[in-house]
Amino acid sequence: MNGILEKFCAEAERLPERKLYNFLDCSTEPFGEHIVTSGEAWQRASGIAVELLAKGAKKGDRAIILSLQDEGTVYAVWGCMMIGVIFTLIPPPLDKSKLNRFVAVLKSCSPKFLISNAALEQTNENNPSTALLRQAFFQVVTLKRIYTDRVKPYQGPSLLCRHEANDLLYLQYTSGSTSAPKGVMVTYKNLMACINLCMEIFDFKTTHQSLVSWVPFYHNIGLVVAIFMPAYADRAMAHYVPTLQFLEKPVIWLKALSRYQATITAAPNSAYELCTRLVPPSEAAQYDLSHMERLINGSETVNPHTVDTFCELFHISHDAFAPGYGLSECVCVAALSSRDYRSVSASVTDYHRGKFSPCGNGEKEIVSVGRPAADMKIVAVHSDLTPCREGEIGEICLQGSNVCAGYWKDPEESRAFETVIPGYAGNFYRTGDMGAVYQGQLYLTGRIKEMIIIGGKNIFPSDTIIQLHAEGFELPVSSMAVFSVERRGKEQPVFCAECRPDADFARLAAQVNRIISAAFGFSFKDVVFVREGTLPRTDNRKIQTLETKNAYNTDRLQVLFSTLQHGGEKSKVLVPHNKIKISPYASPEEIRPVIQSIFESLLPGVDFGPEDSFLELGGDSLGMMELICSLENELGVTIDLREIAASATVADISQYLSDLLNGRSGNYKTDLRAECVLEPDIAPQSPYSHQPENCRKILVTGTTGFLGAYLVRELICRRKSEKVTVYCHGRGATADAVMDRIEQNMRRFRCWDDSFRKYIVPVPGDLGQPRLGIKYDLYQELAGSVDMVIHNGAVLNFILPYRQLKRVNVTGTAEALRFACTGRAKYFHYISSYSVYDNPSCFERRVMEEDPLESPDGYFLGYSETKWVAEKLVGIARERGLRTAIYRPGDITGTSLDGIWKVEDLISRSIVGCIQMGSFPEIQVNLHLTPVDFVAASIVRIAFQAGCINHAFNILNEHLMPVEQFYRLLRKLGYKIDHQPFDQWCSRLESCSSEENVLRVLSCLFTGKQPEGENLVARFGVRQALMDTSNTKKLLSESGMDCPPVNDTLMECYLTHFSQCGYIPMPVHSGFFRRSILRFIKKSKAATLR
Repeated sequence: MNGILEKFCAEAERLPERKLYNFLDCSTEPFGEHIVTSGEAWQRASGIAVELLAKGAKKGDRAIILSLQDEGTVYAVWGCMMIGVIFTLIPPPLDKSKLNRFVAVLKSCSPKFLISNAALEQTNENNPSTALLRQAFFQVVTLKRIYTDRVKPYQGPSLLCRHEANDLLYLQYTSGSTSAPKGVMVTYKNLMACINLCMEIFDFKTTHQSLVSWVPFYHNIGLVVAIFMPAYADRAMAHYVPTLQFLEKPVIWLKALSRYQATITAAPNSAYELCTRLVPPSEAAQYDLSHMERLINGSETVNPHTVDTFCELFHISHDAFAPGYGLSECVCVAALSSRDYRSVSASVTDYHRGKFSPCGNGEKEIVSVGRPAADMKIVAVHSDLTPCREGEIGEICLQGSNVCAGYWKDPEESRAFETVIPGYAGNFYRTGDMGAVYQGQLYLTGRIKEMIIIGGKNIFPSDTIIQLHAEGFELPVSSMAVFSVERRGKEQPVFCAECRPDADFARLAAQVNRIISAAFGFSFKDVVFVREGTLPRTDNRKIQTLETKNAYNTDRLQVLFSTLQHGGEKSKVLVPHNKIKISPYASPEEIRPVIQSIFESLLPGVDFGPEDSFLELGGDSLGMMELICSLENELGVTIDLREIAASATVADISQYLSDLLNGRSGNYKTDLRAECVLEPDIAPQSPYSHQPENCRKILVTGTTGFLGAYLVRELICRRKSEKVTVYCHGRGATADAVMDRIEQNMRRFRCWDDSFRKYIVPVPGDLGQPRLGIKYDLYQELAGSVDMVIHNGAVLNFILPYRQLKRVNVTGTAEALRFACTGRAKYFHYISSYSVYDNPSCFERRVMEEDPLESPDGYFLGYSETKWVAEKLVGIARERGLRTAIYRPGDITGTSLDGIWKVEDLISRSIVGCIQMGSFPEIQVNLHLTPVDFVAASIVRIAFQAGCINHAFNILNEHLMPVEQFYRLLRKLGYKIDHQPFDQWCSRLESCSSEENVLRVLSCLFTGKQPEGENLVARFGVRQALMDTSNTKKLLSESGMDCPPVNDTLMECYLTHFSQCGYIPMPVHSGFFRRSILRFIKKSKAATLR
């Protein structure tokens, strides 16, 4: 067979001076270097081969190579392969776990030779010979020893023997993270299939590649990618960072990547995470990673948060990351994402039911590990081996040229390679890994042996560990294990982690269960902390989960703390804080103990300092509101929740309250007038040469939101005859990722059609970044071709203050204006909000669409403030010549046809929350409900008319419904609901939990102590402005469009949708419900007749 050995042999003779390997010593500065050429490597390897032959080696004999991360190890690998000796790479048995592995491998493969380094054995205090002789005397004394540092180069005739495709080259013993190590039989054919697919993926054949690696040679990545690939490539060089030096000082890896202009490296997710923790932003610039083409991320679950943080810290593209999936049983690689990083949000509910369902606002984020490589087939199967449908989670099975034949002398375990899947030819290998194939991409979820089933939900331990890390749990990911044990016939989840003996175990245990309970709906039955370095691990330093579970069941863990042993179940009672007693003019120092007491009551068992944020400590929005309500009730002051949310630390809250009590609260207000500044260069660069009706290329922001979905649909449906192209700006690493989000979002709102795809061009970006986060070349291309911008993107949040919303809502608008002014002249349409009228200057009067809205003083919400400032920026651009239009929708609600409406905004939460609570407040408020399909249709209809230029439009429903009328409708429909005075209703709402009432999380908007006439109900009730819609009516006059009135039919539609989603009971006497049932029966009969 003509493969890597034959090529290496020929190149060593033809190009002996080619620099191939560089062994670094990173303990000095500059790094020490030992460069090995291809000619030298081949001669040194031949010397090993000569020594083996002299000791009687024959083709097919086995040899163990102690992997020392030195040149001698590399020579030994090539020397064995050269003459057909089957080698096995394992780490030196310098500790108990590695000694056990050595003995297991020794018994398995029955080697004749042991190859190591004499100097290491003589100088290392943990002399491996002593340990080996003591633990495996008979096997070791019979082995023939070869020392790589004593072998001389050989320069005679070639010793390369003939190799056939099915010749066994080496045994790659598995890491044993879930079972004892098994020797995978790797043939020449398997190796070359893997090398060839890697060559194609990594461009080794066409470009020069510089590889930096610290991964041990005994790992399949270290062997295949770091040793074999550079030798097979025409132009590549490998730089080796000693593994132990990396573990002692991980930043030397970054230094090497920067210094040697690396294009490829490989590491597990935990290594990248470690770098993000060790390198502060102020120091990141000294590591130049701009040349990195592929940061291979494998061997562990890929955490999207780690990738995001790493990319942001070192200013590299997400596409530089190459998440991959591979295992020893397929040599190294089964799937790899090359220059196509994808992170997908999925529905947690479906996920736990075994279904991978991507959606725009899914609660769980999973990273794709790429497409199957070369001829690899990847199939997910059910437990009965029937193939899963697309998106169904099952066990991953592999078939391909690089899938090996089985395990060495282990026919029972080798049956996994003989799996037959109905509908597929040939045998597959069952990996034991769980995942789903979706749109050709592989998404992994965990190990089948480690999966926990709780309440019918599939819980993957890796998900819980990632969640803990994402929530700021302080122990490293690599120290944690999660498994389940059976107790009294039930599966009980257990969390186990290595920890310092002086840690606050009770606090850590409480934090673990609080995070897991909030994210997954269960708590660990036992949270266990053990001494550092005592959990069983593989050679690759992975925790052996099943062995840890066995040690737990047999009381063999070195336990420092266990919640079961320390009465953890009794520690969940909140500690009440003492009644607040402070002077009317208290200093921050006087107030701090008070705030700390409230923190302790709301965050029991959590250790925190004065600068730790309440939200970052695990407090949620509900806890934040409880905090504010406690402060207001006991201090008797009115607190701006936005200021508390902006910096919710003990120190900052104390300072804020002290300033408030001493009349200094004005310092916290943002000067909104001063914010109305637009950089001078944001002005049209070109004259207008087209009219609005001729616009064909439209850039839309916010396309993965509620209104955005319907805007995209309306643009395509209304303008497709004009050959419209809709450039959809959205967050995502790639265009495909953005397209996936757009499609899933529109499918969720039932406004997607497959024909839309040809009209949509996804544009990856970020509103909070310069140039809207669009790559420079694409930005310039779009700036020269797009002729209309609809800026719809914004963060809608009722709690956060202006300064926390500014980056997206204000700065993002400025960047959108910059884009509109760059290159081709563009028409700019800004989607504002009718909340800009929520201002005392507008109260109790009629406001016109063209009113200047001069005063920003007195807004209730930070969101409204951002919209006011953004409108002013649009006005400045308009004065500089940009042609603009502003749209101010009312409360955007579900569609008028099917009522689809996600319970996220204040109105939907209020409707559902009142029904859940069984009570409506006695208030004088009209329901300003404007269906989303009407809003989208109105904007699109107006935007393409010349009469819209430089005008504003209130997109409102003038057919309103008083809350009192809605209350009567609910009673009519059979809902058991009462009427209460507003104060009593507020108290009742506060007594609810966030689990039982969706409005509880926003309760402080109603209960905040505002001045008379300034609360939310007054602002949107008796004091609300009367908003004119003359401009809107004028441009819609010929369309025949009219906003559906807020009547019983529309409200029944919404209630039916909320009930179908499970929030509230179905209306008992609903005509809409009866009509829906009749339609369903008719369809069923028609289907039966067919």
